[in-house]
Amino acid sequence: TGNVNGTQYVGGLVGSNDIGSISNSYSTGNVNGSNYVGGLVGFNVDGNITNSYSTGNVNGIYSIGGLIGLSINGNITNSYSTGNVNGNNYIGGLIGESVNLTVNNSFSTSNVTSIGFFNGGLVGFTNGIIYLSGYWNNNSGNPSSCYSNGGDIGCTAIDDNVSYFKGDVYPSNAPMSSWPFFSIWQERVNDYPSLTWQGLGGDINLSGQIQISTC
Repeated sequence: TGNVNGTQYVGGLVGSNDIGSISNSYSTGNVNGSNYVGGLVGFNVDGNITNSYSTGNVNGIYSIGGLIGLSINGNITNSYSTGNVNGNNYIGGLIGESVNLTVNNSFSTSNVTSIGFFNGGLVGFTNGIIYLSGYWNNNSGNPSSCYSNGGDIGCTAIDDNVSYFKGDVYPSNAPMSSWPFFSIWQERVNDYPSLTWQGLGGDINLSGQIQISTC
């Protein structure tokens, strides 16, 4: 959960993940580097990341992402990022750059700031990505789409409307209507969805209920 500083392949949890699996993991510290910098993982190759998140700010130059800097192959499922992302080229709220990657049921509320090219709200640049049921809250209007080179395919981009993603979102608000709520995700009172294993409380489905414990 501390801040991380480096040059290349820098991540809040893992710098480089090669054919590994990361599950139920998180990073909250700020991450700073030059190339391939991610809030959770800097460089991911054939790795699977599930039920994980990052909340720290991420700063760098090339291939910078709120969750992952660069991912080649692999799968990202039920994961999210919320920290601000700043860089030059290939900058994304969730993933800076991806090649042949599948992303499912994931989101980013990151504010993306860049001074270069190939920058997107969710993914900066993609070559062969399959994105399913994801969303991005467009904070600043720049970038204006989920992917710099793919528009909003598989992604719901909402223009600066955080209330759309908070509270009672299931099953009414796409794309969250298809997410595995109750088992993986939970709806929270006046807040974004969280992963159930985080144990953050505030589950709207429990509000007003009286919990009785026995001795």
